[in-house]
Amino acid sequence: MQAPSPSNDLTPFTRDGEPGPSDKGYRAFFDASNDAIFIHDLETGAIVDANWRACEYSGVTLEQLQRDALSIFANGPLPFTADRAIA
Repeated sequence: MQAPSPSNDLTPFTRDGEPGPSDKGYRAFFDASNDAIFIHDLETGAIVDANWRACEYSGVTLEQLQRDALSIFANGPLPFTADRAIA
């Protein structure tokens, strides 16, 4: 039995701004997970996306995670401080 092949279209959005085939599959997988998933910008470390479970575990909205992630997660005793997270 052969595994189904993924879409060859890796364009996340179509020209009219609507989600493309790869984005729809990604979002379905992403939202179906029972694990918290965070997507970070490689250069800045900023959270660019998170699934519903990540928001639920954090107790905040996606917008709050994107804006305040450092203060949400790096607010404890050593080694869980903002200074250590930035270093």
